[in-house]
Amino acid sequence: MNLITITSDWGANDHYSAAVKTKIYKYAPTVKIVDITHHVPVFDIGKAAYFIRNVYPYSPDGTVHIIGINTIADKNSAHLIVCYQNQFFVGTDNGIFSLLFPKGEIPSEVYEITEMQDHDSFTFPSRDLFAKIAAFLASGTPPNQLGKPTQIHNHITPSFPIIRYEKKSDEHILHAEIVGEVTYIDRYENVNTNIHQSLFDDLKSQFLHFEIFFGGSESVRKISAAYSDVGISNILALFASDGYLQIAQNQANAASLLGIKKHTQIIVRFKN
Repeated sequence: MNLITITSDWGANDHYSAAVKTKIYKYAPTVKIVDITHHVPVFDIGKAAYFIRNVYPYSPDGTVHIIGINTIADKNSAHLIVCYQNQFFVGTDNGIFSLLFPKGEIPSEVYEITEMQDHDSFTFPSRDLFAKIAAFLASGTPPNQLGKPTQIHNHITPSFPIIRYEKKSDEHILHAEIVGEVTYIDRYENVNTNIHQSLFDDLKSQFLHFEIFFGGSESVRKISAAYSDVGISNILALFASDGYLQIAQNQANAASLLGIKKHTQIIVRFKN
């Protein structure tokens, strides 16, 4: 099965998505297309990366991912094919490739697209270039026949949690904190953070107690396994399927209730 995913900020009210899909079918009539989302906030490559990161680990080998965010190329932002874990990512070198892979890993197999686009206008690369490239890749064309070797030039440093310790004068540790932040609020107003379970577990193993602070004075002192572990409308913390800490409210809207927005600080405090 040949699979192509599309992520964009085009929305659902214009022709852009349909134009790209029909162009793909022109070159690869039997390919399967999956829409990750077309509702990324305009030009928000950070949020686009979040959506793609939550899809590609479950995609079959050979999947091609079209990234239709801020796609116009210039002398500093080339159109690229990035190869990672037997998959292909087609987009513009605008910084998004530095946000897609674990711990800032930068793939070594990267190609600058040299294939000509299908239109004299350069305003819609997703239709006039990416669709064709994705179709060729999904049909088995090697990436080195579509571009020349290069590297990713534009990098954005993702936000990582800060770990801080309070010590006595004898260097005995009183407590430790993970200071993270909100990265995304989903449709259910679940609050997603940049605090990974591996970091939490590492510190938790060194202390007897922990408390998670958010939304001012609000806090929780346990990790739930599911939303239903607490009563209706109660607040909980759990690790979502992507491995990151999430603050939620059972069958209600945690973000609105707590006044939490993107970049709101989340603190996990450990003590004995």
